[in-house]
Amino acid sequence: MKRDDEGITTSELVSVPPGPWDDCFLGVGDVRLCWPGTMELLISHDCPVVVLFDGLDHAVCVEPQTGPPNATELWPHRCIVSPESGVQSASTVWTWRNLTGGSKISA
Repeated sequence: MKRDDEGITTSELVSVPPGPWDDCFLGVGDVRLCWPGTMELLISHDCPVVVLFDGLDHAVCVEPQTGPPNATELWPHRCIVSPESGVQSASTVWTWRNLTGGSKISA
């Protein structure tokens, strides 16, 4: 999603820009992070949005989210939770795999 001059997410969809990213992505499936020869992280989720930040050499942030930043302005019809709307939920499964020995850990 495009950001305005102040960095706030807008409703305009754009092609994925080259990284590094501090961006909101719609319709992203599972996210796989890999540190070659060391470990891998698979993030499975049922969220419509993933926010990704990788603007630092020593860190990365991946956040499956139920809505984009500024969602109350962009998706007001999806942001209202009431007794009539039923249960609202989101889930993620984070699976780490040790690439040096093959073991897995899920959380």
